[in-house]
Amino acid sequence: METSERRRTQIIIVGGGVTGLSLALMLERLDVSYVLLEAYPILTKAVGTTIALLANGLRILDQLGLLEQIQEAGQTPLKQEIIDGNTGRKDFEMDLSELASDFLERHGYSGYVMPRHEFLKILEKQLKNRDCLLTNKRVKEIEQSASAASVICEDGTRYDAQIVVGADGIRSTVRREMWRLAAEASPGWFPDKHLMSCEYAVAFATAPPSPYFSPGDLISIERPGSNAGIVCGRQAQLFLFYYWRLHPPHITFPADAIPHISPSEREARWADAAKLPLSRGGLTFGDIMATGMARPGATMLPHHAFEKWWFGRVVVIGDAAHKFNPLMSQGGNNCIESAAALVNQLERYLEERKVSLQAAEWPREALVEALTALERERLPRVKQLIEMSQTAQHVAARDTRLYDFIAKYVLWLVPKRMHVDMITSYVVGCSRLKGKAWDRPDKEHSIPWGDEWEERKEEEEEEEASSSLLSLTMILSTVVISLLAITIGLWRRLV
Repeated sequence: METSERRRTQIIIVGGGVTGLSLALMLERLDVSYVLLEAYPILTKAVGTTIALLANGLRILDQLGLLEQIQEAGQTPLKQEIIDGNTGRKDFEMDLSELASDFLERHGYSGYVMPRHEFLKILEKQLKNRDCLLTNKRVKEIEQSASAASVICEDGTRYDAQIVVGADGIRSTVRREMWRLAAEASPGWFPDKHLMSCEYAVAFATAPPSPYFSPGDLISIERPGSNAGIVCGRQAQLFLFYYWRLHPPHITFPADAIPHISPSEREARWADAAKLPLSRGGLTFGDIMATGMARPGATMLPHHAFEKWWFGRVVVIGDAAHKFNPLMSQGGNNCIESAAALVNQLERYLEERKVSLQAAEWPREALVEALTALERERLPRVKQLIEMSQTAQHVAARDTRLYDFIAKYVLWLVPKRMHVDMITSYVVGCSRLKGKAWDRPDKEHSIPWGDEWEERKEEEEEEEASSSLLSLTMILSTVVISLLAITIGLWRRLV
């Protein structure tokens, strides 16, 4: 039933996932008026499986006062195993508890795995202004002028604001409407062809506890062309994954026409996964599946970062702007980073023009500067991490003889510290929530964060930072050189 309701606010957030709820909590803390429009009946529907929160995301969540709740609900990874999907042989095993201690010492934070909907509940519970969270609000159209933007929903309601933020995921309606507005008013504004690359898809589900696994176990079963995963959570519940390479590989499709995985295709892929051995003793992935799978789903895994994220008073962030392969657990963490970056840039450029965040009108010029700065800050980082995530998928699916060789003969030779160095290299580049309203994270850490490098101005601090940066660079260079040397040497012996 349509209604003529009309409401004005400062920011309209479309989408109530990790990105949208994180942004809403940031805005609420800054006393910025907003409405969040969610297409589904509830915000915390039990869809998807897990989210892994790493130091770069936890640092921002700590500023929002959520760290203790995450620690109580999440599970720290404790053991990793990689199993050959053809033979059942254990190719690699690592005690991750020591790595967790290393991360705490380096960054002040460890890492936690938890059900995605449980994390959404933590975010939603912190929000005090419940009347700002509107469900069953599916966006139909977006309009904008020089001074405002409006969202019209399918139920006829209309919301007006200074800016519209699309946090509505990879199949973003806001992004589609933003492109339409640009094509009508400023053809050529978006340089890319709106095509996304995709090499893999994934099926996922949950399963009840099993005597074969303990909380904190991470199991990867790998063979050429596919890989399966088992994550054991805090309550010993299991999260199951099966990734497979598409045929033909490297397909592209329009961003507003991402193919769906049919139920029959999903079941066929689970049947493939069921044959994978979990040990040489006869246990299979299918034995775990047979205990009962819940909340099954499947999706394509496009990997892409759009070159431009905004037009006029409309901007997209999170998966609507940058989509990761999930293997490196950087998708959700970078959604949180992008929400924080948007808030920081809005604060900065409005303050430069002596305009309050609570002002009824935000100058268009300030928004142009803020959204341009958002792209400039975030795009290089997400592009790099998307490529790293895709490489991780290639290795896990053993897509070439070289990747298969690395998994079988190289990984076990790499010292634990080098594994920590690799994760450090992509964690430290994040920023934090800035501005007077935010306390600086106070967790002790030995390796400076990216924003801390930028803020050190005194000569002594700069010299010390340069020395530390050089040390880190040397460590990471050693990792690369060592891996190359080991790989090339053993590869020559093999062939």
